[in-house]
Amino acid sequence: MPLSHLAIERIAAVFHGYKTHISQEFAAAGVQGPPIQLRVLRLIQQLSPCTGQMLATEMKRDKAQITRLLQEMKTNGLVQQVPNPADKRSQLLEITATGQQTMVTMIAADDRVLAKLSALLTDEESKSLMATLEKLDDALNRSSLV
Repeated sequence: MPLSHLAIERIAAVFHGYKTHISQEFAAAGVQGPPIQLRVLRLIQQLSPCTGQMLATEMKRDKAQITRLLQEMKTNGLVQQVPNPADKRSQLLEITATGQQTMVTMIAADDRVLAKLSALLTDEESKSLMATLEKLDDALNRSSLV
């Protein structure tokens, strides 16, 4: 059966539903801010040392979008910028103590949502879903559709 626009709409609906549930879990845990902040915190930790440009590249987002998001996160005390000793023209991003605590809370909320979703699928269904998503991701983002 060929892939149709209905399948893409379903993927978008699942993603929207996930974001809605994770936002509700964040709010219940007393965390302010959108779910993308968890992704940013995780990437800063994984890419360390990390710059805003590195985040924009990794997230495939416009630098201006990342700058606005980081500004909000700095205002909320989640991240800070420090001089980059390797390049005086850029600054490195660091997660603050508040950011670390918030990240722990966010990860726990994310884990709760993922546990509920995982309970809906068998191991075989989970493996099949991951294989299908990886195949589509590879075709769309890492290679050519031709």
